[in-house]
Formats: sequence, C-alpha cells, structure tokens
Amino acid sequence: MDLARSVPSREKRMPKLLPVRSLLAFSLSFLLIAGLSTYSQAQQQVRRTQNEDEWVVDETNSLTPDAIAHINDLCNEIKDKSQADVFVVIIPTTHGKDYKKFALDLFNLWKTGDGVKDNGILVFVAKGDRSARIALGSGIDTAGQQQMAQQIFERAMVPELRAGNHGNALYKAVFQSAEQILGIQNLNSPAELPTVAVAIPRAEQPNNPLSPTVEPDPTAGRAGNNGNNRIANPNPRRNANPNPLGNARLPDPPNAAERQKQRNKALAPFFWIAGGGMGLGGLALVGGRYFSRFRQRRCPKCETELVLLDEAVEDEFLEREEKVEERIKSVSYDVWACFSCEDVIKLRHGTLLTRYSKCPSCKRQTKSKIKRTLVRATKRRGGVVQVTETCENCDYHNQYTYRTPRLPETKSGSSSGFGGSSGSGGFGRSSSSSSGRSGGGGSSRGGGGGGHW
Repeated sequence: MDLARSVPSREKRMPKLLPVRSLLAFSLSFLLIAGLSTYSQAQQQVRRTQNEDEWVVDETNSLTPDAIAHINDLCNEIKDKSQADVFVVIIPTTHGKDYKKFALDLFNLWKTGDGVKDNGILVFVAKGDRSARIALGSGIDTAGQQQMAQQIFERAMVPELRAGNHGNALYKAVFQSAEQILGIQNLNSPAELPTVAVAIPRAEQPNNPLSPTVEPDPTAGRAGNNGNNRIANPNPRRNANPNPLGNARLPDPPNAAERQKQRNKALAPFFWIAGGGMGLGGLALVGGRYFSRFRQRRCPKCETELVLLDEAVEDEFLEREEKVEERIKSVSYDVWACFSCEDVIKLRHGTLLTRYSKCPSCKRQTKSKIKRTLVRATKRRGGVVQVTETCENCDYHNQYTYRTPRLPETKSGSSSGFGGSSGSGGFGRSSSSSSGRSGGGGSSRGGGGGGHW
C-alpha cells in the first residue's frame, strides 16, 4: 500500500483562498455601493418645499424670515412671467461630496423645472464648505448662459458671501439669473434685497427692518446722524409772547350787517347737507358741530358779547404751528375777541375729513402718510407696501413696510394638488404630505456656474 497516496496532502486539506485581486475588487465594490447609498441619503435629507409659492430651503438658519419672504416673492414673479422654477437651497455642508455633483443630483432628484422647456434654475450654497452653484436646466444650458451664470456667481454672490450677507447673495443671484439667463425684463421686484430705514437710531435698529411686525417709533424723529438726516426737535419753537394782544391790534367792532354775514356763513353747511340728502342723522351730527362752534359767546371776564374775527385778522393771533395746520386744512382755529377788555379766546376745531394725523414728534395735526406698493399681491403671493410718513411742521420722517395678503382664488375645485398657504416666508420644510408639490419633470445636464469663495 502506498502511504503517500492514502494521506491527503497539506494543500488538499487547506481550503482554497480567494485571490488578492478578487478581495480588492469586492472591497472597492462594497465601498462604492456604501458611498452611493450615503450620497443618496444626503440628497434625500434636503427636503423640498411643499407649498407652491415657497421656493427657499434654509437648513442653516442664515436667512431672516423677511429675506426668505422677499426671495419667495421674486421666485413667484419669475414663475408668473416665464413659468420657470427657481429654487434656492442653503445647507451646512455636502459632507465631503463635490458641490457641483451634489447640486446636479439635487436638481434632478427634485425634477426642477418644466419637462418640456427645462428652464429650471437651482441656486445652491453649502455654507460650511464655502461653495456655491447656479445649476441650469437642460433647456437653458448653453455656453453663453453658463458664462452668464459664472459671472453672476463671481460678481453678485462672492462679495456678499464673503461679507456674510447670505440673504443678499441669494436674492441677487435669483434676480440677475431671471434677467440675464431667463431674459425676463421689467420685474416688479427690486433689484436688491430691500432694506428700510426705520426712524430709530442705527444702533437700535432690529436685525430685520423689513419684518411686517415692525411699527414706527412714536418718539423718534428723523433717523440717523450721518449728515443726511436731522433729528426732529421734540420742543418746537413757540410764540415768545404769551399775550397775542401785545403784537396785534383788535380791528374795529363789526356792524350788524357784518355779524349777519358771519351767521349766514356758519349756516351755509346746513343747507348743503339738506340738499345732499344726508338725512336727519347727518344733519344732526354736522349741525350740532357747527352750532357748538359758531354759537354766540360772551367774555368770561366782563360778560360782553364776543366777536368772531375774520380769517385774515385772526392769523395775527396764531402761532407758527397753528398757521401750518390751517394752511393744510387739518385744523381750523377761531379767534373770538372782546372789544371791551381787549381779550381774545382761541378755539381749536379739527377737520372732519383730512389725510393728516397727529405727529408723534411735535404733537400737531400735520403728519401725512404716503403708501407705495413695492410688490403687488397675486394669487400666489402676498404684496409688500412701503409707508412713508412726513410732517409739514417739523423734521419728523419715518418709513416702514408691511405685507398684504394674497389675492383670493376665483376658481373653485382647483386640481393643482398643492397644499396649504405659504405663511410669511417660512422654510417650508414639511416632511411628507399627500398634498405636497410634485416634480415638474425638468432635468439638468450639469451646466451652470459657481465655485468657492
């Protein structure tokens, strides 16, 4: 018997080992699959906004609510005028992934833009990585538009990002992309993120002067002391002479015909009200007011009948501020004179219908208010109105903004499939909803502009 044949060799008893190349290939495949899975999870973690009029996703809390609201307004206007979707995303980091690939995959994951026009835009910022990208849809991905996107990044975004003004950087990127890449002209939205000068010192201004909750300071005058504005005088100059008779001479007492003329002038509004058909209620209201104003009066000192002075004469007894109120017809003054003891009584009567209100600085009825629409309200978004307050008597000046609601829907049973209202510019990061917005079918080939700052 051959013992060498009966005993299995060492090589036959040892299990076969995989070649080194196979182990390396297996390891690389595992790492690649794990990396792709991690990368896909990173994309999924950036939640798309769920409301149809919200376009901003801020996962870094770098944008104020008003900055988000203004960017949303601008994106809604772009949507109205060109049907282009423009999303704005700012995240802390891409976790080591290439920012260009991250933005491209996020663009295609969300199916940004219309599937036919492919004119969507994604303005993407990875704050911690100091990288940004303006990703373009396939329909607007040409050499010229890529060059324009790069110029917008370098000239509009980089200076603001380096200064820490992320809201300004994103707003400018969206506005200039709309004009220079999408070719939209005559945008109603301002070219830069609006800032409003509130009538309080700069050191005390809130971080977000565009907030709809900001109210004018009732104790403040003209804002700032930088040489362009002046602080309102809280104690405007008064008449130095407390006795107006020291500077003016009473006119001759009116005769009977002149007194009758004054009574007829006082009664004229009654006939106008009666002819206008305002009814007994209006007649009683205005009539009682005029009776109280023009009723016969007597001097409290000597009981002599007082005489109502003519408007041309009574100005000699009015202070400068009172003359301003009479000039703008916010207040009417009556001066009653006693020709016996040479004393006068000055009575103040507010005008029923006037656009002037009480100034918080000089306390006179001389403050006017002018409203200007910065962003008009539509069915997709609310509007923004700027209010400018000035005083005809002093240097008071104040300016603030407030938001108006969206226009009501005229069609019922809409099948848009979008959920809820937008609110005032929130982040729109609802997790999952059956009424959330669905992808528009757009795609990108990777064109655009961007870089590090």
